[in-house]
Amino acid sequence: MKNPFVRFLWIIAFILFFLLLLLRVNSVHSQEYRAPHPALAVVRISSHGASGTVIATSPKRSWILSCAHMYFGKGETPSAEARNRKHVIHCYPQPTKQTGVSSRLILWDHKLDLSLIEIDAGPFYFVPVAPRGFKPSRELWSIGYDEMKWPITARTATIIDHEPNITITREPPWHGRSGGALIDPKAGLLIGVVCAYTTGGPFDRKPKDGIYVSHDAILRFLARAWPMTHQPHPKQVQDWRPILPSPRVIPPGLLCPT
Repeated sequence: MKNPFVRFLWIIAFILFFLLLLLRVNSVHSQEYRAPHPALAVVRISSHGASGTVIATSPKRSWILSCAHMYFGKGETPSAEARNRKHVIHCYPQPTKQTGVSSRLILWDHKLDLSLIEIDAGPFYFVPVAPRGFKPSRELWSIGYDEMKWPITARTATIIDHEPNITITREPPWHGRSGGALIDPKAGLLIGVVCAYTTGGPFDRKPKDGIYVSHDAILRFLARAWPMTHQPHPKQVQDWRPILPSPRVIPPGLLCPT
């Protein structure tokens, strides 16, 4: 190849091909691993008695969105022991076999009741968080591991009210589903995280309404971990404010974390 210009074009073409291949291999939001069923992206965190959802993945690293009250200790207060306890995570069969992987809590907010766990493995099936401005359909699913039991629980959910930090549904979740997902199955997007349920009052402990961390609150929380980009660059944030939302936004009765 004697023509220097032709040689230059071949070099540029090779570099572009290599960069495109690299971007595909390392894409955090690879469409190839969008969960064919939302339940495949919801995991059981048995070490802390909660559920969680894989919201982003890559070949060697993935991220789980869950609740923060699973890191409470005695007296329903934040616990360093719970935060430092090793996560034991179970899930349905994934695209690649994953065993004995390490994980860490990288972000949490006890006011919003949200946490973000990073695991050194992937790819996993995942359900991304809906973009800002997304309008969910009426058919929603609440997914998680009630009482930490297999198989996973998936129930329909109907939104009846919104507040800045919470979404209220007609159907209450149950214990163990905390940290699980409120999902729009038609779009395959996450719009809420299971938080709690209300009751009729001190003499009526029957579950009444469901309480979820709102879509807007999730986006504000994740903005601390994904600033200005879709690529995770998490930073640890400590927030020890109370988990419970303001009483004015909760229907009458008691609030019971799930």
